[in-house]
Amino acid sequence: MKKNKSTVVGLSMFHTIGSWMLWYIGILVVLHIGSAVVTYYTGDEVKLSHSALIQGEVGWSILNSALTSSKVFFLICGLLSMGGFIKYFVSNGVTRRDYYKGTVQSILYLSLSFTAAVAILYGLESLIMNILGLERNLHVPIMFYVKIVFDVILFYVVGWFIAAGFYRLNVWLGMVFIAITVLIVFIQSGIWGESVPIPLYKLMNIYEVSTWLAVLISAILIVGVIAAIRLLTKEVRIKD
Repeated sequence: MKKNKSTVVGLSMFHTIGSWMLWYIGILVVLHIGSAVVTYYTGDEVKLSHSALIQGEVGWSILNSALTSSKVFFLICGLLSMGGFIKYFVSNGVTRRDYYKGTVQSILYLSLSFTAAVAILYGLESLIMNILGLERNLHVPIMFYVKIVFDVILFYVVGWFIAAGFYRLNVWLGMVFIAITVLIVFIQSGIWGESVPIPLYKLMNIYEVSTWLAVLISAILIVGVIAAIRLLTKEVRIKD
């Protein structure tokens, strides 16, 4: 059975960006192991502030490393999803609609595969620590992995949103898209209990929202950004 063009685009982008993701995960693991070794010999345990999902201080783990650095990585992937990609696909007979739908599909594939990889790595890390007789006091609820999925999708689509804004409009209007993205990222971080440098958040008690409300707000943000990207890419002129 012949695949439709949007599926071909989705699988193609997943293959390309997925290969970048594997390199990123490999580097992440190496850096994390290096940090763990340094921490072991110096005796300095790395602590991070609590979130809405994990109460109190949490110990250093691959989860912390992935949760922080993956946001930057997938933001960059989103920024690179216009330009060469849309030019390549459209020049090969793919419509802008199929490019858009295929990219959305690839984002879903990437978010699920990355979260699964992180969960497996954490399981291996915990197994190794148990074998070495090292205690771990970090309980990871399922919603933590749900947050990773939402973070990957959101940071990817806001990167894509910025790239689409600059591609479709001029540089000055593109700066507006960056400002909108910063606000979206602050909202995403705030509703999941992460630190946000805006006093208004504390006045609005945005840190006290329930987990399920955080899921709903994240979903609304993602759908809104994706809808805006569709408008930006619908009839965009392909640049040489």
